[in-house]
Amino acid sequence: LATGVGCWLKAASPKTKVIAVVAEGAACMALSWREGRVVTTERADTIGDGIAVRVPVPFALDCMKTTIDDVLVVSDNDLIAAMSLIDAHLGRRIEPAGVAGFAGLLRHRDAFIGQRVATVLCGGNLTNEQTAMWFA
Repeated sequence: LATGVGCWLKAASPKTKVIAVVAEGAACMALSWREGRVVTTERADTIGDGIAVRVPVPFALDCMKTTIDDVLVVSDNDLIAAMSLIDAHLGRRIEPAGVAGFAGLLRHRDAFIGQRVATVLCGGNLTNEQTAMWFA
């Protein structure tokens, strides 16, 4: 998602910074982006199953080189906090991976003071058990 959005944004507004967000329990994309090569991890341990990557796709990593300006890391607790705020203030129940960008803004808020920011909110793939646990 980040590289797709980044590809469009860089074409439409080259000066716009595009920041990807990964879960700390599945940080191989952040590690790979920082090292400029594929870095795999033994596990992907996060509630954000849509971002639970342990083996990066080389093409995606190549695309990140020209579309992503930074990669932030968030915890599962950050994802839960973001889901709760979105539910409380917008009445939307978004899956953990779908609030990763917002979780990044919350956790790293000081880096964005005084800037105009936007993030994508997407996905409602929640089981009844997840809904009961996170939105009780």
